[in-house]
Amino acid sequence: MQALNVVFKMQFLYIFLFLLIFFAGSNAFAQNKSKLHISLKATGSGALASIHNKDIFPYIVGMEAYKDEMRSKKIFNTLLTVEPKSTAEVDIPDSDIENKERNIYLEYSQVIGRTNIKPRKNAFHIPFQKDTSILICQSPDGPLVTHQDKPYAIDFCVPENTPILAAREGIVIEVVQEFKQGGWKKELKNKANYINILHDDGFITRYIHLTHMGARVSVGDQVKIKQIIGYAGMTGFTNGPHLHFELLEPKEGFIRHQSFFQVINPLFVNDAGKFIDLTYKKNFKVDEDVSNTNKAQLQ
Repeated sequence: MQALNVVFKMQFLYIFLFLLIFFAGSNAFAQNKSKLHISLKATGSGALASIHNKDIFPYIVGMEAYKDEMRSKKIFNTLLTVEPKSTAEVDIPDSDIENKERNIYLEYSQVIGRTNIKPRKNAFHIPFQKDTSILICQSPDGPLVTHQDKPYAIDFCVPENTPILAAREGIVIEVVQEFKQGGWKKELKNKANYINILHDDGFITRYIHLTHMGARVSVGDQVKIKQIIGYAGMTGFTNGPHLHFELLEPKEGFIRHQSFFQVINPLFVNDAGKFIDLTYKKNFKVDEDVSNTNKAQLQ
């Protein structure tokens, strides 16, 4: 999941402001590119960036400003969340206000999400219906066959067309379901069907390898915990049907050209509120009491 990157060159000549805008490249959330707009105006001490979010989703926006086109003289860095249907303003300083010809190069990246929300609730329902039999076929405590870059992802091996549930309440931010093929071929790595759900505390859950046209939700839908959102399949790079589950946490700082998110270890609880021990190669049924006595709250 990539961010949309944009670069502004701001040239101040007396009181005039000229903007040069181009895309640095991204295809993530392409349907939402036009819904976040940044405008700039000169001020006496630098510039003011106004971020207008016309979308139904919040956006994480990271910004860096430089004094030179080679990006060697950084003067500004920030990371913020712009809520849906709102505007945020950011002051960009200029340390060389005596020079009547001065440039500021502003680069920003954007992605749907929220940051700086704490505490986050790392407690999720197993994304399957009660009494579903599951085999943990890849997890952090076992061999990382396909998870070398995402060691905290979990693979739940289940038959094709097994209903997949929302692990917690949230809003659907992306749905891909047009792919048909699956197999142990590298060219299929980016051809898995999936659903991404944003939760109110900034976590994003990802449900990957869904069956062709197997989504039962659409972008913008508000989903409830345990609601059926789709069906397990074997699309993309896989040698068998399963659900690949990821929990994404927003990072605290903004680093240009790097992801806003990191994959972390998800904690699952059963209906009694007990944490479930997801051990590699373990078989269990959903809602079995297979864990310790720690408790967590789901909403």
